[in-house]
Amino acid sequence: MGNTITRSRRSALRWAAALATYLFAAVCVSSVLSAQTPTVIGNDVLRLSFEIRDDGIHWTGLRDVATDREMLAGGEPFWRLAVEDAKGKKYNLDNLAGWKRVSISPPPKANSTFNSQNSKVELLWRGSKDLGADALEVRCDISLEGSRTTWNLSVENKTSYSLRTISFPYVVTRPLGGDGSDDEVVFPRGPGERHVDPFAKPVSYAGDYPTGWGSYQFFTHYDRAGGLYVATHDPVGSTKRLEVGTRKKNTQFLMQFDWPAENATIPGNGFTMPGPAVIQLFRGDWFDAALIYRDWARKNARWWPREPLRPDTPAWMHETALWAMTGGTSQAVVGPVREFAAYMGVPTALHWYNWHQIPFDTDYPHYFPAKPGFAAGVKELQAAGVRVMPYINGRLWDTGLEDFGKAARPFACKNERGEPYIEEYGSKRKLAPMCPTTKFWQDKVNEIVMRLVGPECGVDGVYIDQVAAAKPCLCFDRSHGHPLAGGHWWTTLGYWPMLERLRADMRKPYPHSMITTECNAEPYIQVFDGYLTWHWQHNGQVPVWPAIYGGQVQMFGRAYRGGPTKDLALRMKAAQQLVYGEQLGWLGPEVIHEKDNAAFLRRMAKLRHVLRDYLADGEMMRPPKPVGAIPNVAADWQWSGVWPVTDRAIQAGAWRANNGRLALIFVNVTTGTLSFELNFNGKDYGLTGDQLRLAARTETGPGETVTLPLTFRRSVRLEPMDAVVFELAGGKGQRSEAQ
Repeated sequence: MGNTITRSRRSALRWAAALATYLFAAVCVSSVLSAQTPTVIGNDVLRLSFEIRDDGIHWTGLRDVATDREMLAGGEPFWRLAVEDAKGKKYNLDNLAGWKRVSISPPPKANSTFNSQNSKVELLWRGSKDLGADALEVRCDISLEGSRTTWNLSVENKTSYSLRTISFPYVVTRPLGGDGSDDEVVFPRGPGERHVDPFAKPVSYAGDYPTGWGSYQFFTHYDRAGGLYVATHDPVGSTKRLEVGTRKKNTQFLMQFDWPAENATIPGNGFTMPGPAVIQLFRGDWFDAALIYRDWARKNARWWPREPLRPDTPAWMHETALWAMTGGTSQAVVGPVREFAAYMGVPTALHWYNWHQIPFDTDYPHYFPAKPGFAAGVKELQAAGVRVMPYINGRLWDTGLEDFGKAARPFACKNERGEPYIEEYGSKRKLAPMCPTTKFWQDKVNEIVMRLVGPECGVDGVYIDQVAAAKPCLCFDRSHGHPLAGGHWWTTLGYWPMLERLRADMRKPYPHSMITTECNAEPYIQVFDGYLTWHWQHNGQVPVWPAIYGGQVQMFGRAYRGGPTKDLALRMKAAQQLVYGEQLGWLGPEVIHEKDNAAFLRRMAKLRHVLRDYLADGEMMRPPKPVGAIPNVAADWQWSGVWPVTDRAIQAGAWRANNGRLALIFVNVTTGTLSFELNFNGKDYGLTGDQLRLAARTETGPGETVTLPLTFRRSVRLEPMDAVVFELAGGKGQRSEAQ
């Protein structure tokens, strides 16, 4: 009996040991599988791969299948969170480590690391080890279609911590194909800015969105074989900070979007993206990337104008070709501007500064009374065919005024201490940005504009400064009724309803009136008729923004300033304005006394006027590339002190009118003769038929017309400071040889 019991016990112990060994091995296999087997989703265009490693999830690859190139630098997070506790201590979290539970769904399978049918994956992080917080969850849903991946990140926070900033997407690339010499990166400062070989020539950029220095929502990194488009397709213009830069001893390139959290400082606040991040493979260059964004914005962005050709913008604003900019009394302004307009001979408008008795950037918003004779000066200029647009500021109240403390202070934007934000400019007055969601500020702006466009002053339009230039304030005043800090309330609860109401109030009695603002932040175009593009002043500029929004809002003006090379700088700016589709000028009327500069500017303005169907209401097409020994030129643009800018001696642009005709524009900014070859394929521009009709357009009208094949090569000669425009239309008929 005893031996039987002993044998049974031994057998049971052996089975228990075997079972334990099996279970331990199974756990180890499962652990190894989850830690080392990647989850891959992809198709015949691209593949994404992710791995669970210990207590995090790593994004281990983004492969371009066609070129067999890995696009990512590797080992970097793709999201980061900044949180703080009740005492204000800050903590940083990311996707790589520090989580109690992580999962990938669908999970990886042994011996099957890739399934071309997989088009979606869900990544999940729960419970922060660093915070000891179980009720914090981050979820990222990723979908794949063709060359595009869309990423939706959300944060569910039921902890005592407050979410402050979300960095996503956070994409780190490396020299494409192993050699960065032909790499190009483009980011959204002004019209768009392109830099070549960011690894040998490091790049650093940071800009707030929406502002004129963060004017749209995508970056690109590409070379001749293709590259990445990295964007946030946010249809409501939420506040963000955009950043790119060369890093890690010039071996990596970072593209990053930072979202200030909505209701920051409140424990348990979360985050849901209003639109997805997009990471997409593409072929081509900055123009191809602009078309990706344009297609999205046209279909989804809430700021895209509701009607084509902007019938809500008065006809005269579409017609305007040239802007004068000056200020002061009627005696100082009217005569010179009339002379300027008469010399130029095109529809001209005036941006009138210091029409008010208060000094500039002082005593805002008390612009009235106007200087004596202002209303009479407006009428005199209008009688001479000049449209008049005075300046006001759309954001600021002078805190030194008695009524700021008595009336305005509750409606100013407040910091976390409950104090108004303060800004200082040339006047050195302490100016407080006002919260655009408050009825108090909305009523004040409405009152000022209506007095100006009404019978008291009778102006044609009003420039409302800073709205599309300055960054949204992270306002923490709960009494205003908007979410604290981040989010999209600055647009959807603030300037959109403010300006929609103003436009409605203006247009009923004064249908000829319009409003403009400073710079070109995209999410205000539906509530403005024009953007002052005076700050488009940087090296490497490319017209990304006009490629997206040309024809949707009028762009006007560059800052023209002095300096030892001001003549060349003037020609470079005016030529660039023409091919970018801007209304020219925004300079002092005294320029007409500079013989060569005046003549060149007049020529450009007349071309702008005859090409208005293309440039004011049409659509930008891919700029042509003159082939030949085209030199670069450099001049001091005097944007801020000495400001050297280098660009090609021939400026080139292409625009399509709504009737399908195409205009190719070439301007020689030098004092020497230049020649080049134009290699043209009509199919690239949507022209059809077996032949083309080409007319050499001048400022006085159409020139000689010739018939050419749909694909042709043509030699072009440009005399000093000369311009040529070719208008092209498709058709059928007998072909003739290119000339």
